Amino acid sequence: MPRIRTVKPDYPKHRKVRSVTRDARLLNIHLWNLADDEGRLQELPQWIIGEVFPTDEDVTPVRLREWLSELENARCIVRYEVDGERYIECHGFTEHQVINKAKESEIPPSSAGNAWSGNTPVAVPDGSLPEREGKGNGSGKGNGTSGIDIPDSPLSDLLADLIEENTGKCPQVGKGWVDAERLLLDRDGRDADEAERLIRWCQRDEFWRANVLSMPKFREKYDQLLLTAKRRKKGAQAGMDNAERLAQMARQARAEEGATA
Repeated sequence: MPRIRTVKPDYPKHRKVRSVTRDARLLNIHLWNLADDEGRLQELPQWIIGEVFPTDEDVTPVRLREWLSELENARCIVRYEVDGERYIECHGFTEHQVINKAKESEIPPSSAGNAWSGNTPVAVPDGSLPEREGKGNGSGKGNGTSGIDIPDSPLSDLLADLIEENTGKCPQVGKGWVDAERLLLDRDGRDADEAERLIRWCQRDEFWRANVLSMPKFREKYDQLLLTAKRRKKGAQAGMDNAERLAQMARQARAEEGATA
């Protein structure tokens, strides 16, 4: 049964949403209504069409899957399979929807699912066969279009948003970005809060914002960026201290002049 959900006012302006077509954006909103309280639903094309596009005769299962593929590639949803059944999980659902007395989902989470095989098509409940979106061998090491292999990437999303603000161009956050962020935090041992501050700093700096245009580049230049930022901060503090000393000397000179007068 469809449920009442909320749509934030800034939804149409979100970078991920702007990267997909109008019909895919509409479908994304209605998937929230069809999803359970943990943001999951079965991928049943005929059922989804009947609920979302009941009077649109031009919407077919093939076209619906094209829109789902757009949303998957934009990382708005996760598509996965468990025990031969196909499911959809809305990305970040529980973070954006406030649900009172939420019911536990009867659908397994995407973490329990498998990427679709590129060699063996799986029959879906409406009797049709899905086209394979993207390339890969089911291990998730392809072009990154299999949603269950793309975790949350807040640093990549932040960097992409700031790059777009600076350049007017929206970079594509793909598997390379997500892998670089994961390696930055897990292998390099960088602190996430420090990395966020450094991203914001480098995208304010006139030189670095023109030279750090991806998460892999940010990771590559991390040490240099951190050193430069610390030097700038130290120099700015020294300048403030010097200005305070000069101001103190000026106040002292005026006081002495007043005393002698």
